[in-house]
Parts: sequence; C-alpha cells; structure tokens
Amino acid sequence: MGDEDESVRPARPSDARDYAAHIARHIADSGKDGDLHYAPITGVDRDDVAHASERRWSAPVGEPGWGRAWVLVRKVSFGFLPGPSSNVVGHVELRGPTLVSALHRCELSLGLERAYRRRGFGRTLVQRALAWAQAETSLRFVDLKVFGHNEPARALYQALGFRETGRIDEAFVMQDGTVIDDIVMVLPLSRSSVD
Repeated sequence: MGDEDESVRPARPSDARDYAAHIARHIADSGKDGDLHYAPITGVDRDDVAHASERRWSAPVGEPGWGRAWVLVRKVSFGFLPGPSSNVVGHVELRGPTLVSALHRCELSLGLERAYRRRGFGRTLVQRALAWAQAETSLRFVDLKVFGHNEPARALYQALGFRETGRIDEAFVMQDGTVIDDIVMVLPLSRSSVD
C-alpha cells in the first residue's frame, strides 16, 4: 500500500483524459444507494469528454464555449516506483456560454467522488474557481444548477454567497420514476463576494 496525498490545482489540457475518467467514475457512482448527486445520466463517452474539455480549456476567455477547471488530484507514492502516480478525483469547472451576448456570465459545476466528499475539498475547489472569476474583469455573474434534494451542496453554495433565483420543478424524471427538481443559484461578482 502506498502513501496518499491530495492537492487542488488548475486543470491543464493534458489532464483531459484523466478528467474524463473521473467524470465517468463519478457518473457511474451517482445514484448508488439512492444518492443521486451529480448528473441525471447513466454514462458518457470518455473520448468525447476528453476532447470537449481540451477544447474548452484551450479557448481564450471571452470566446463562446471557453472553460476553466480546477482538479483535486490524488497522488499515491509507492516505494518501489519512481515518482508518484496521480489521478483526478474531483473537479470544479467554470464554463462560458455559447452566446456572445451572455459572455459576462459563466456556469459552475462541481463534482467529487464519494470518498472525497464532506472533507472540505468542495469548498476549496469552489473558492479557487471564484477567486479566478473575481479577477477576470469580463465576468459579472457565476451561475449554477444544483439538484433540489442535494442539501449539502446547496448549503455550501449559500455559504459562499450564491442565492437561489429559481426552481425548475421536475427538471428530470429518471427511468425508475424518480423526479428531480433543479435549483438555479447565482453569485454576482464583486470584490467582496468571494472572501
């Protein structure tokens, strides 16, 4: 068994494949034990996720469809191998809109694999993204959607200054009949809103 270490850092285009593997694991785990917390889908094509991520992360801010992400990386060191092995186990991403007229806004998404939840990593990831957004003078708002039943995530976002601006009743109806409402939350960016 190796020693583990976690760290949060900006995602690079070279992280796209590992990021895609994380997204696939996270989606596969979402919904187990009645804990639907991430996405109302059952799977993704890793190559599609990796290519789309590389494209977003390489696009200049202000170009429709830009994106920036921060990843929680788990590093494992084994005494018999040179250097640590690492993989993405959590992320936060800010995505720019596809419409030029909405480029003053971006949308936040957060995902942590089960073993890394409720350990402060979500707060750290979101704070990193918000600090970056705060410094990006072209941005005026950060938007997000969160499942209505996801009380821990809603509480985190509220504590960081997001306010609920709407609710989409029955946004999703899963194959098993589970109904999910989506909550829309917004954070107006100002110099004092991210601390």
